[in-house]
Amino acid sequence: MFKAFYPSALASLVLTAAVVLSPLSAIAAPPKAVTLAQALALATANNRLLQASKYASTSAAAGLHQAEASRLPNLSAGMTGSNTVGFSHVAPSMTLAYDLDTHGERGARIQIAKLQAGAAELELDRQARSVRFDVIGAYYDLQGADDLVRITALNAKNAELSLADARALRRGGEGTEFDIQRSQVQLSLAHQAQADAERTRAVSRRLLARLLGMAPGAEAEAADPIKVVGTWPMSLDASIARAHENRPELAISDRQVAVAKAQRQLALAPLWPHTDVFVTADSPDVLTPGVASASSLPGNMGYTVGARLNWLLFDGGGARQGAAQAEAQTASAEAQRSDTELQVELDVVQAFADMQAGLKNIEASVQGLDVARLGLDSARARFKGGVGTQTDVLLAQNDIYQAESGKLRAVLNYNKALAALERSCAQAPGGIVVPR
Repeated sequence: MFKAFYPSALASLVLTAAVVLSPLSAIAAPPKAVTLAQALALATANNRLLQASKYASTSAAAGLHQAEASRLPNLSAGMTGSNTVGFSHVAPSMTLAYDLDTHGERGARIQIAKLQAGAAELELDRQARSVRFDVIGAYYDLQGADDLVRITALNAKNAELSLADARALRRGGEGTEFDIQRSQVQLSLAHQAQADAERTRAVSRRLLARLLGMAPGAEAEAADPIKVVGTWPMSLDASIARAHENRPELAISDRQVAVAKAQRQLALAPLWPHTDVFVTADSPDVLTPGVASASSLPGNMGYTVGARLNWLLFDGGGARQGAAQAEAQTASAEAQRSDTELQVELDVVQAFADMQAGLKNIEASVQGLDVARLGLDSARARFKGGVGTQTDVLLAQNDIYQAESGKLRAVLNYNKALAALERSCAQAPGGIVVPR
């Protein structure tokens, strides 16, 4: 039964892996090896989401300049002309007008534009940090995928040696057919794990390449070795306080609340008087064919200085309803701000706990690796003494590989926790303490 099932299952597995991996292997371009620092630089320069945030920030800044332009007076020029029998009448004029903003609309619009420009800059900072965190996470995932491919390949090789050992023992009359079948099962499982690991690595390479803004179909390869990148210099309470000070999400929420309040002032602006002052200069000019009238001389210019007052006495309640809508938006923004503050604290607590667990896992993995090395020495000694088998040595070697992989995974998880803490506290890049 085992002989009939497992070879066919292995063939099906190889066929499935070929189908899954064929789209990923269709691109002939070799992977580009990059360090983490190079990956972050490429993402900063090429990431499309970050570029979109930069454009949004530029647009918001232009909107602020447009709103601030309303602080300046308006200068306009015009001309009125008519024709009668034998005469042409031309009346040029120029008007300088300035809105006194007694209704507060201009101030509200400038305030809203200023808040939106600040929020756009903060969103750019938030997006930059998000891209940095995503790239770091994808890079560490690729490092882990590379290590998994290495481990599964070694496991497959050990499984092949174990199967050869079982067959040799069977030929020598010391093994059984069941031992061979069990080794075949282990080899099939090892090949399956190897195929899964290679698929995961291929996807991880594509994902990192996309985050770096590389060409479609390109793959990125991790050039850095797996190692502890540093330690976190602050306590949990200090980390939470730093997050409350630095997180751009909180500052964005504050501006959203302020925008909603300014929207209320803008909605009520039509209920207040609108006042502007103006100066108009005009020069009635009468021209006869070929002769300029004396009224065209500058001394005959007329000047008018005045003020205009407009007060909307009834608008059907539209302004009040707009103010009520803005008040509701303010309450909603304040509630979202409170939720964001709680989420920020939770992010720090979670990342800090992961970092501490990562440290403990690294210590435990180091101890496990020491034990595995002792086990391999013991297995080799027993094999040389004739009281052990080659399979015992292979299994002990497999324990070594697994322990090494466990240590590397612990280091990667710890590094990810550090990156999450850096992001959660909005710490400046390089804020962790790098070991010498």
